[in-house]
Amino acid sequence: MIMSETFFCLDETINILGVTPNRVAVEAKISPNTIYNMIENKTTRIHKNTITSLLDAINDIATEKGINKRFTIADILTYER
Repeated sequence: MIMSETFFCLDETINILGVTPNRVAVEAKISPNTIYNMIENKTTRIHKNTITSLLDAINDIATEKGINKRFTIADILTYER
């Protein structure tokens, strides 16, 4: 049986943005612990509105920094089989 895994790749996205996880949390209006738990792959559940807030914040920061990329859920979560 092949084992599949879904994991967070948020740390890579935050590195691209060149900001701290706390900055993303503040922009997204979510708890810094939520961000750190995602980075450490300790999060087992996430609400849809949290993903939306996170993506809005990431894309706002990218625009502010002149990064010409539209970040999507694939920049937060990865699935491997």
